[in-house]
Amino acid sequence: MAKAQVSTLRVPPKVFKFTESSVLKQTRRRKVNYVCKDSEDNKLQIQVSKLGRKVYITNARVKGGNPTRVTHGVVGEIKLKTVKEMHNNSMSLIRQGINPNDVVAEEEIPSIRESIENYIKYNRQLSDSTRLLYMGLLRNHLTDKMFFKPFEELNEMKFLDWHKSYEESPSIATNCLKLLSSTFNSQPLKIRQNAENPRIIVKRKKQLFPQQTKDHVYLNPEWNHEEATNEVEEFLGLLMDVHLGWMEPMSDDEDYFVEPTQNQVYIDAILMMMLTAVRVGALLELQWKDVNFKTGVFVVEEKGSKGIKKVRVVPLTKYTYRCLRYRQENNPKKSPYVFPSMRLKKKDGTIHKRDLKGKAPIDNPKTIFEKMEKRSRVWNAGEVSPLMEKMDRHGLRRTLARIAEHLGYDMHTLQGVLDHSDSGVTAKNYLGESISHDRLKECYENCHNYIDNRLRAVTNFSYEEEQKDNKAYSPLMFLWGKDKEELVLDRYASDEYQASGFDEETSAFPDMD
Repeated sequence: MAKAQVSTLRVPPKVFKFTESSVLKQTRRRKVNYVCKDSEDNKLQIQVSKLGRKVYITNARVKGGNPTRVTHGVVGEIKLKTVKEMHNNSMSLIRQGINPNDVVAEEEIPSIRESIENYIKYNRQLSDSTRLLYMGLLRNHLTDKMFFKPFEELNEMKFLDWHKSYEESPSIATNCLKLLSSTFNSQPLKIRQNAENPRIIVKRKKQLFPQQTKDHVYLNPEWNHEEATNEVEEFLGLLMDVHLGWMEPMSDDEDYFVEPTQNQVYIDAILMMMLTAVRVGALLELQWKDVNFKTGVFVVEEKGSKGIKKVRVVPLTKYTYRCLRYRQENNPKKSPYVFPSMRLKKKDGTIHKRDLKGKAPIDNPKTIFEKMEKRSRVWNAGEVSPLMEKMDRHGLRRTLARIAEHLGYDMHTLQGVLDHSDSGVTAKNYLGESISHDRLKECYENCHNYIDNRLRAVTNFSYEEEQKDNKAYSPLMFLWGKDKEELVLDRYASDEYQASGFDEETSAFPDMD
């Protein structure tokens, strides 16, 4: 017997006299979408979705044209008196053969500045500090007459000239472009479909006219004899200054003192970028389920230069092991993330949806870099250090490869450090007894010894116990709660260079717990 077909019947409209009270009582949520009509004018209607959304509309046929619907507002958010006025105006246009939606589109296309003003005013996700920043950008920098026109009328070449004029203030240009892009993305489709995102305009033009990138940026591990400096040492020293905050200005004329950073999670994240060369996004998203203390590895999923995601398993040294253990010991909210954000409230007192109780990782630790720039003025006659002007977080990833090259490792090993091999580095290779695993781990260990020694050199790290015991202690381990862990001197500090490492059979690093 053939199965009977069930037809879905259209729900008949509900007809009643529209009043302020009746529209609230009569428009109840159902399991299907339905329409309510005003008994005094059936062209004035209320659309009720099965989810409970109720909106006033005018539903009529344009004279000599097609049926059209004009949306007036949400029931309960707009007065019925106002809705009826809007309805009458729409019907007047419809009787003339004019689609009201076309008129509204022509009249309500705002200028770029008007769009920005509305974005700043009504976007509830903006923090107080961001809102103030954006208002300042609008008031002081987005003042050119081209911004008093709609997005679709933005002149590309004039806009690029404006953007180029901020070469000496790249942060302003970046923030302005971010504000313009966010505002554009918030606009209705009818505006976006006839225009292009300002950020895309800049990106497209840069592809046509290639400019120098920051691909070359890294900390140089070589000692500069002319300037008696080492970039790795300088960076680590500034980082530690910001972390501890124990260095006062060198004179009364200087006001560059930086308060100590209370949340060490940002410092640890930067150090792990430098120690592992893992791509920034993947490292900040690292979760505890992907860390295996027993086997001495952690696993990340990275997106390579060609956009292809692949699994990368990173071997631990005693340094990275101890850092992760320290982060685990200092995780009061039991966050699933290794580098959790613990911000509970925004400045306005509202709950920060993304960062509530460690349920999300920290964002880009750029604030630390900004503090380091400020701190560098102490050592550079009031000017930002050239090192901090060129350095960014991605440069830390390339730095580890440069250190490995400095220590004499071949190109094949450097590719492993950066995970740039054609086939990628898989968990199977790392977790087995393969040569690539052993060699990469050895490379990490020697690089980490080098970094630990540079940190000690620049901070003159010492305390009474060292003098008593006639030993040198590790500043990195001190940072992570191991006060008495001896420093393994590298070949640049001692003739008795020895490789640090751990027992292959007991890779849980019991001494570091």
